[in-house]
Amino acid sequence: MEVSVRSGDSLPYYSQLFSLPMQTLIDANRSITPNQLHVGMKVSIPGYRLVPYKIQVGDSLWRISERLEMPLDRLILINQKINPATMHVGHYINVPKEVEENK
Repeated sequence: MEVSVRSGDSLPYYSQLFSLPMQTLIDANRSITPNQLHVGMKVSIPGYRLVPYKIQVGDSLWRISERLEMPLDRLILINQKINPATMHVGHYINVPKEVEENK
């Protein structure tokens, strides 16, 4: 999964936000200098994929994050082009889902 860097974002922040070891992010982004992220740059977040989520009655990004037990900013980062004020029932947003490894 890829995310688009926002102002103030950093690999340590992504490490915290997605509960990933910093070295895992560095290894997945070998072409990036870790302390030189720029707005709009694409960063790979290993171990996650995007799945569609259909907006239901009463949903807000906060309620969705609570229901799915994930940090609100994780949803905001993934759905940067979504205006929360204009979300409507039946529309879709993307939700990052951890990839389950075969055991």
